[in-house]
Amino acid sequence: MAMVLCRVARVAAAFLALTVFADEAAQAATVVRFAVRGAKFMMFGSLNTQGAVIGSDRYGRHAKDWEAFIRTADGAITTFRYPGAGWTYGLDMNAAGVAVGVFALPDKSQHGYIRAADGSLTAFDLGMAFDGLNPACIDNDGVIAGTYSAGHADHGFVRAADGTVTFFDPAGAKGTAVRGMNKGGVIAGDFFDASNRTHGYVRTPDGTITQIDAPGSDVQDTTIDAINANGEMAGSYRADGEARFGHAFFRDAAGNFTFFSAGSGDTLTTSIDNDREITGAFFSNDGSTQGFVYKAGGGVTTFAIGAPGSHSTFSYRIINGGTTAGAVQFAGKKGTKDDFFLRIP
Repeated sequence: MAMVLCRVARVAAAFLALTVFADEAAQAATVVRFAVRGAKFMMFGSLNTQGAVIGSDRYGRHAKDWEAFIRTADGAITTFRYPGAGWTYGLDMNAAGVAVGVFALPDKSQHGYIRAADGSLTAFDLGMAFDGLNPACIDNDGVIAGTYSAGHADHGFVRAADGTVTFFDPAGAKGTAVRGMNKGGVIAGDFFDASNRTHGYVRTPDGTITQIDAPGSDVQDTTIDAINANGEMAGSYRADGEARFGHAFFRDAAGNFTFFSAGSGDTLTTSIDNDREITGAFFSNDGSTQGFVYKAGGGVTTFAIGAPGSHSTFSYRIINGGTTAGAVQFAGKKGTKDDFFLRIP
């Protein structure tokens, strides 16, 4: 799950465009790099506002060898599995340390789980049959949002703290993705229609869904990748004739778009904090992959963890204050390996 310089001439005066670059060397930051001991592969889940990372690691050769882990801000790593599960994934965690994820039993049925801050685990289902489950977000009130698969399509759901589940899809959706949820319970994501066009959307707690498309005559597809507490969003679009999403944007709460680029290549947004800072991955035309931080109304700083050319940096989350977290991919003795990182300004 990426982008080129925005052609600002096509944008109306109400929409801003900005590309300002900063050298990482001029932006001192502390980098903490870590991995789960013995892990052969890892998958990033999320970074909470307290600086704790949740994710998944595979310690063996088989699918059943996936387990979840949490790394707290002091560096302690705890791995866990749902009892009796064939595999367990860790996906998101709120400020109180309550985590959400998914596990599969040996019969291949999938179920969600909630992990309390004391480590106790509680399973949950949606009250209906489904083929796959992705409980992607949990807020500080215990509300969970995500997607489930049924009938060869993905659909959205919201599970209230009391267990009540509401299902949703934007009008005309043939497949729905949930990308984020803010503390007000507003959900953002994207969907594709019968013409295989992708559109962003935002869903308020009362169930109102509004379609969002980036402005411009050459816009083919739009994704919304993240939303903050202020209702501001980060996303990207794909222009007509282009193979990939390559144009990044910031959308303010009033609906105004600011386009930006991390350089010559594709800029993919992944997260936005309440300070209007956006992070993501920059796929440069020189073949390198770097992380970036963009400050709305300011500039873009790109950064690389590890040796340029041999390491690829993917920045997935940013929290207030500018701390980012993500993954570093590099060539190991037996194929591609992953480390995770925290980058603290």
